[in-house]
Amino acid sequence: MEQEIFVRFRDLIRRESGISLNDSKKQLLQNRIGKRMRELRLHNPSEYLLYVERGQDPNELVHLIDAISTNLTFFFRERPHFDFLEGLFRQWRQERKREVKLWCAAASSGEEPYSLAISAAEHLRSEHTAFRCLSSDICTTVLQRAMRGIYLPEQLKDVAPELIERYFTPVRWEGDVGYKVKPILQQSLLFKRLNLAQFPYPLQGSFDVIFCRNVMIYFEPDLRKKVVDTFHGLLRPGGHLFVGHSESLSGFTHPFQRVDTAVYRRAQP
Repeated sequence: MEQEIFVRFRDLIRRESGISLNDSKKQLLQNRIGKRMRELRLHNPSEYLLYVERGQDPNELVHLIDAISTNLTFFFRERPHFDFLEGLFRQWRQERKREVKLWCAAASSGEEPYSLAISAAEHLRSEHTAFRCLSSDICTTVLQRAMRGIYLPEQLKDVAPELIERYFTPVRWEGDVGYKVKPILQQSLLFKRLNLAQFPYPLQGSFDVIFCRNVMIYFEPDLRKKVVDTFHGLLRPGGHLFVGHSESLSGFTHPFQRVDTAVYRRAQP
């Protein structure tokens, strides 16, 4: 891929999704768009770039962003976060909190929001408390997998056997044994495509918890700050923001209080 074409792709992707690609990602981009080029019978990246820029198919920009999005995830990733959250759930259960609202802002293929729903079912369960979790992602392909809610055994390796039995049903899937999420979990989740780089968000607060992990690391500092400030406005006072353990809110000013590793709280008035 010629450098000029890569720069135009890079600028387009950053402008539309907030994802920043440096020069070392040129080959990755070439590999990721290869499938779309073959499907469209286009011969080189330059032709594909023109196809996207001219808007010949309004959905093609979504396909491009889907292709370059990183979707590595698994159930109960970064377990200390779930330990902290489960402590909040138990506290809210004791307080008989009427409603708990979460937003999983990088839901990917569903492992994280379903992990949140399992934790809520185990530690928040109460006839007095309604649990709701908005689960969003920029990538439509992974959201479709999340809504389907079927996982192979290796994807559930970090889930305790008793939890698999309680919250999943064995099914045949692609010639193998899979596990489908039971309705008791699915009914508490709402899946939605949302681009964190496009403001304002079509949402109404106030959330008790926002999980946005391992995605802002791909954003440039100005966008990262704008996203964090927006999260602050969508959280209720005392609400918590969880970011990835490899991420940090250092390097720019923000209104949050740090309360644990990669856990921040909106101050009470």
